[in-house]
Amino acid sequence: MKKIVFIFCLLTSLAYAQNPAPTAQKSNNEWDVLDKTFISLIEAFTKGDQVKFLALSLSKVECEQCAEAGEYNPSGFFVPAAEYFEGASKSFTKSAIYRALSKRGYGFSSVVIKNLKVPGLPANSKETRVYDVWVDTYLPNELSKGHAGTRQAFRFIKVNGKFKFYSITATN
Repeated sequence: MKKIVFIFCLLTSLAYAQNPAPTAQKSNNEWDVLDKTFISLIEAFTKGDQVKFLALSLSKVECEQCAEAGEYNPSGFFVPAAEYFEGASKSFTKSAIYRALSKRGYGFSSVVIKNLKVPGLPANSKETRVYDVWVDTYLPNELSKGHAGTRQAFRFIKVNGKFKFYSITATN
C-alpha cells in the first residue's frame, strides 16, 4: 500500500510540475507575443514592407529627429507612421542598431508611465504600460575609449490587446 501511495504522489507531483501557474503562463505568453511582434517589425524594416509596418504601428510614431516636421506634444514629436517608415527603412540594415541586433540580440522590459500623451491612445489614460525591446547598440568602450555605451529600445504599447510600435528611444 505504501508503494501505491508513493507512486500516486510521485505521478501527481510530476503532472503538477508540467503545468505552469496560470499567471506565469499569461506573463510568458505576453512576452512571446511581444517577441513575435518585434520580429515582424524588424522584418518590415529589412524588407521594406510598409503595409506590415503600418499594421504593427500606431498611426503616428515618435521621432526625435523630426522636430521640424513633427507634431509636438509634451511626450515628444510625432509624425505619420508612413512618413517615419520612409525615412527609417531606407538605411535600417546599415544602422548601428541593426548591426548590434544581429550580433547581440535583445531583451525586454516594461514600465508604467503616467500621463503619457501618444496620438492614438485614449486621452483619459492616466497610466500607460510601455513595453521596451532593448538592444545594446554600443557596449562600454566599444565606440571609443571611455564611451559609456548606448542602449536603444523599440517601444510598444498595447492597444485593444495588440502591441503597437510607437517609438525608438536611446539611453547611455
